Amino acid sequence: MPRHKSFGLKMSRKVARDTAFKLTFEFLFSGSVNEYTKEKFFENVQLTDEDKKYIDAVFNGVVDDFRELNKTIEKYAVGYKLDRIYKPDYAVLLNSIFEIKNMRDIPYAVTINEAIELVKAYSDEKSHKFVHGILTSVVKEVQNGNN
Repeated sequence: MPRHKSFGLKMSRKVARDTAFKLTFEFLFSGSVNEYTKEKFFENVQLTDEDKKYIDAVFNGVVDDFRELNKTIEKYAVGYKLDRIYKPDYAVLLNSIFEIKNMRDIPYAVTINEAIELVKAYSDEKSHKFVHGILTSVVKEVQNGNN
């Protein structure tokens, strides 16, 4: 699996992560990529060129690696089937696991913290513990070279 460049961290990265989350969330419901939605986000949200590259890398990576990312979630979401995971949690997990496995110049703690913030904003009040547990397990796997 090729590594993707993270295009540098900036304060606007939160907006970029939020946008990537929304695109992935839509993908989970539609099962397809909606270029129109992405174009509208790019027009209407304050994004730098680096942010747009980040969004493209994460979103396209999730779409391309969807099956493999699902296997990782299933491995660590003990007792949960994918269709039982809240869609906001699922979208955050897909994006964050892709980032952990492929954008290694972004510190794992940053990825996890930003994921938790998204889950707190868009999901159930207890979901952040579930997401944190899975992402922590993925980080350990990657650090042990079992990627």
